[in-house]
Amino acid sequence: MLFLSAGEVSGDLYGAALLEQLYAYVPGPCYGLGGPLLRAAGQQQLDDVLACSAVGITENLRHGWRFRELWERIKVWLRQCRPMAVILIDFQGLNLRMGAYARRLGIPVFYFIAPQAWLWRSPGDLRRIAQSCDLILSVFLPEHRFYQHQGIASVFVGHPLLSLLPHPQTLQDPSLPPSICWLPGSRPIEVKRLAPALGDLIQYCGQHHPQYRHIMPIATPGLATMLTQWFGHLPVTQVPASARYAAMAKSQYVIGASGSAILEAVLLEKPTLALYKVSGLTYAIAQRVYHHPYITLPNLLLNQRLVPEFLQDFNTE
Repeated sequence: MLFLSAGEVSGDLYGAALLEQLYAYVPGPCYGLGGPLLRAAGQQQLDDVLACSAVGITENLRHGWRFRELWERIKVWLRQCRPMAVILIDFQGLNLRMGAYARRLGIPVFYFIAPQAWLWRSPGDLRRIAQSCDLILSVFLPEHRFYQHQGIASVFVGHPLLSLLPHPQTLQDPSLPPSICWLPGSRPIEVKRLAPALGDLIQYCGQHHPQYRHIMPIATPGLATMLTQWFGHLPVTQVPASARYAAMAKSQYVIGASGSAILEAVLLEKPTLALYKVSGLTYAIAQRVYHHPYITLPNLLLNQRLVPEFLQDFNTE
C-alpha cells in the first residue's frame, strides 16, 4: 500500500503518470491526496485539495481551517494504516509536514517535484526538506547537483513532461486560422488576479489583430464557471484540460500565468509571454528573499530571458 500526496494541477498530472508506472511493481492500493487524474489512475483519495491550492503567503490563509482539519485526519490515517512508502509531489505547505511526520513513524518518504529550495536557497527550507524525506527525485540537473552538494540524498530522474508532452509537429494543423492560447492559471486566486489584465489584452487583440482566434484551456472543471464570469463576454473558446496541449501547439502565441504551463508551452516550441500577480505582502517579502532575475522555469534553467515576464503592477498595453 502506498500513500501519494499531490495538491496542484501539475502534481495531479505527474502523480497519475507515476502511479500508472508504479502499479506494475507495487502490489496493493494507493491512497492519498490528489485530483481527477490521480483518481482516474486508481488512487483512493482522502481529499481533493486542488481548488484550495495557492502560491504565496496571504493567499493560503483563507483555507487554513480546512488544511488544519485535513492534517489531523492524515496523521490519524498514517498512524493506523502505515503505508509501505509515502510519495510527495510539490505542494510543499502540507507535504513537508506530512513527510516529516511519516519519517518519525518510520515510513520511507520520497519527494518527486521537490520544493524549489535550489532557487530560494533558504537554510530553513533546506532543513525542512532534509527532515521531510529520505530521497529527492530531482527533475532538473541544477536541482540534483544543489541537493547533493547540501548533503541531501537525490537522484536525477528527468522531468516528466519530456515523456508526457506530444511532439510539437504531431499537433500542427496549417489549415486552422491563427490563434492565441490564453492560460489564466490553475488556481482560483490566480485567475481572479490576472483576469482583468487578460481581459484587456484579449479586447486589445480583438481590436488591433482581428485575424486571431482566442482559445482558453480550462485547467480544472471547477474553474469553468469562474472563467465564464470573467471571459464569457469576450470572443474566447474554452476547451477542456485534456485539449490544452493541442490548443497550445496549434496557436501562434501563448500568453498566461507563470507556472508549469509556461514550461509546457516552451517545450512545445511556442512564443510565450508569462504574467504573474500575488498579494502586496507576498510580493514585498519575495523581493527581500528571492534574488534571481527571473521567475519562469525556462528562463531560470537557461539563465536568459527566453520568456518575457510581466510581474505584479505591469501595464497591460
